[in-house]
Amino acid sequence: MKYLQFPIMAAGLLVAASAWAAQTVDIDIDAEHPGAVISKNLYGQAAGHSDAGNFGGMWVGPRSKIPNIKGWRKDVVAALKELHVPVLRWPSGCAADEYNWRDGIGPRARAAAGNAVGTHEFFDLVELLGADAYVNGNIGTGSPREAADWVEYMAAPSGSTLAQLRTKNGRAEPYKVAYFGVGRAPWGCGGNMTPQYYADLYNQYAVFIRGKGKEPPKLIASGSGAEWTDELSTKKRIRDYRDGISVHRPPAAGRDSKSAAPGLAEEQWIGALSRAWQINEFIDSNVAMLDKNDATKKISLVMGEWDGGDATAQQRSQQNALSDALVAALHFHAFHAHAGRLGMANIAQQAPGQELIQAEGKAMVLTPTYHAFRMHVPFQDAVSLPVKLTNNPTYSLGSIALPTVSASAARARDGKLYLSLVNTDPKEAVTVTVGVAGVVAKAASGGVLTAGAMDAYNSAAAPGSVAPAPLMARAEQGKLLLTLKAKSVSVLAIEE
Repeated sequence: MKYLQFPIMAAGLLVAASAWAAQTVDIDIDAEHPGAVISKNLYGQAAGHSDAGNFGGMWVGPRSKIPNIKGWRKDVVAALKELHVPVLRWPSGCAADEYNWRDGIGPRARAAAGNAVGTHEFFDLVELLGADAYVNGNIGTGSPREAADWVEYMAAPSGSTLAQLRTKNGRAEPYKVAYFGVGRAPWGCGGNMTPQYYADLYNQYAVFIRGKGKEPPKLIASGSGAEWTDELSTKKRIRDYRDGISVHRPPAAGRDSKSAAPGLAEEQWIGALSRAWQINEFIDSNVAMLDKNDATKKISLVMGEWDGGDATAQQRSQQNALSDALVAALHFHAFHAHAGRLGMANIAQQAPGQELIQAEGKAMVLTPTYHAFRMHVPFQDAVSLPVKLTNNPTYSLGSIALPTVSASAARARDGKLYLSLVNTDPKEAVTVTVGVAGVVAKAASGGVLTAGAMDAYNSAAAPGSVAPAPLMARAEQGKLLLTLKAKSVSVLAIEE
């Protein structure tokens, strides 16, 4: 196999020839043996019911002086459209297994429950974004009838009593419920159940939910780790009614709220990035159960909600920082590597510090995590390409060590080859050479996301503190040569 290599001009400056003498990380992209499609649903979002009053500032109400569409801020909707949000999951968080959907329909019910955002408002947002709806049913305090009635209310055509109620509340046409989650966290705050008990309960819910609506939604069973995936992917107790199994990674032990940005120490930086890197092991353990029990691959693995775990912000008042963008990018790389088995992943925006957009009053701020999502839009529905890294140094501090460079490549729907790179080292730049099999690269362009400090974040006063800078490259001397800035996320499109 012959690899064609070219040097890169980054930010308009050609790397000096002396850089070749230094140790470099060699990246080989195998464009001749494409892998699985990276589902666009791996870039989904989850909105927590705890945010239902204003969805993190997104919801202002139709009477607000802030420009809005059906109560949703116009500026936020426009920003989210730039992300091509494929799927929106709601409600999320522990409140999902306490939520009664009837509290969120009709003006009187919403006012009494304090829920400005209910079923109709959620679907308004879904339709404004052109996304698919993933609705979580309540099995913690709810009942099969409650769940089945909700699906009928949302999805049934005119004629039924609940469809007539929906029409009375302002929507004659049925909503499209693409996915319905049977519970959110039955293993914990949703009922503290065993996998076996939940499997029996799932059967009962699924039977009645599937009979509602013209097109029944795809059903997602709610699990936790490999033990749950093992139980739910067999037919020992559960029936063959599930299209996917949602997994939920447990929070890190000893989560420290003082580890938040600003004021981030390197110990918290490497801890957050190390945990993000380890998501690969968590996915591997669940995929192994699916491969054992579902060889035909009828069941998809779903990361119902994900966040940085013990990342850099743990309290609502704390900011989404540069470190959160790197945490997100490392998750993207893991999701790409498991494309084919992993069918969906939704970032938990209710997790402190993981908001993509922060809006308050007239101000709207795009966070570093937002920019990471925006940079990776070309990877939605792209075809993954094998990537091999050699001479990759170790970034370490204390007892924690992880590879310095992470990489992921894909052939996008626009035909271009895209390469995503993360330099986890917060202090040192890294020189990288890129070899591509099966293509002749002519140029490359994209962006790099970094900042001067690990705890850099955007605010209303300084909304551009962390924002992508242009990164351009050209072909020269038979090699791609790139210096990755410290603590950075880079995405390049390689022209052929």
